Parts: sequence; C-alpha cells; structure tokens
Amino acid sequence: MKFKMFKLPLLSSALIGNANAATFLTSGSYDAPAFEYISGMGFEGEIHDESTDMALDPADNIFQIRQMSTTTFQGNAYYWIPADILDAGNNMVPHIGVGLEELVAGDWVNSEIVITFQSLAYTGPGVGNFVFWTDSPGEILHFDSSDGAGDALNTLAGSHVHYNWGFSEIGTYEITLGISGTHVMDGPQTGAATYTIQVVPEPSSALLAGLGALVLLRRRR
Repeated sequence: MKFKMFKLPLLSSALIGNANAATFLTSGSYDAPAFEYISGMGFEGEIHDESTDMALDPADNIFQIRQMSTTTFQGNAYYWIPADILDAGNNMVPHIGVGLEELVAGDWVNSEIVITFQSLAYTGPGVGNFVFWTDSPGEILHFDSSDGAGDALNTLAGSHVHYNWGFSEIGTYEITLGISGTHVMDGPQTGAATYTIQVVPEPSSALLAGLGALVLLRRRR
C-alpha cells in the first residue's frame, strides 16, 4: 500500500507527540471508526481504507488535516473534515466515515449499534475541543468533547455514514470512541478504539522568512 506522506519539520515534538513512526493519511476515503466483531473475541477497531479495501491499525496511522480546511458550526470556527466528499477533495483532507459494514445486521438485536464518545487527549498550544455533527436534515450535534464523555450516536449494523468533524485548535487529537450492541447469540458486547487526528499548519511566514534570508545570504556571498 502507498500513502501520501506529509512531513512536518515546523511542528514541535510536543505537538507531534510520539507520531514519528506513524503513517500520515492526508487524502483519500476511509472509515474511522470502523469495527469488526469476532465471536468470543469481541469488537476490534480499525481504519478501513476504501481504495484498497484494507484494514489499517489505528495505532499506526494518523489522519492529518490542513489548516486551510475550515468551517463554522453553531457560531464557532473549526478546522474541518467535511461529510461531503467533494468538500473534502476541495480542502485537500481525508474523507472519513463511520463504517459498520462488517457487522451483519441480523447478528444484532434490532440491528442497533451505539457509538459513544469516551475521551479526548489533546496536545497543542491551545485548548483543543472536538465536535462531530450532521448537516442534513438540519444541523445535529452528536459529540462535543467540551461537555465531557458520554455523547452517543445511535446507528445500525451494516451502515456507512459520513459526518462532519471539527477541531478548535491546531494540534494532535487522540479520540477514543466506544461501540456497543446486543449480539443475538453472545449477548451485550462493548468495545473501543482510539483514532489520532492532527490539524497541521500551512507553511508558515517564519519558514518563508527563513528561506528569504538564506537566499539573501547566498547573494551576498
């Protein structure tokens, strides 16, 4: 598999965290969260790469969002992963959906699956907040990390839906999402997975100034 790599020499080690060995996902279509279920073993969280139909380990892959991708939701400005694939392409960011296609609807009571927001670990220069919402048929807020854990999204086994993701600050967001449902044979089941998303700055004026100084120095020589 090949992924577009985007190196970040300007970001501090505190902002990057321990992501140096990870693969950065900067474009393309993915499902995250995505879960499969194995009887006797429970839920397993993954990232589903729609272009290759491969399952990726969330611990080894980081989504990166460019600073230019922004929107406004309920009066607040956010860095943005759009629900619409055209908007994602125009903003040069990944298109990320909630993919539960590997869960067979008939294996779950009423096909009901619940995704919950469990926790956010943020590393960055500000106070990072994460929101998750739909635009149609009207703006509906599903997750808001500023309210703490416990927000729930009711969905269905076998479904695939895209939502908007919003991030208040540049930085690294480690988002833990839980899953629960009642299996017709195994009874109530729960699981969780952590997904990492970085909002990264565009090339800064400091970098441009540095390049200009380098050019000037070479001319003087």
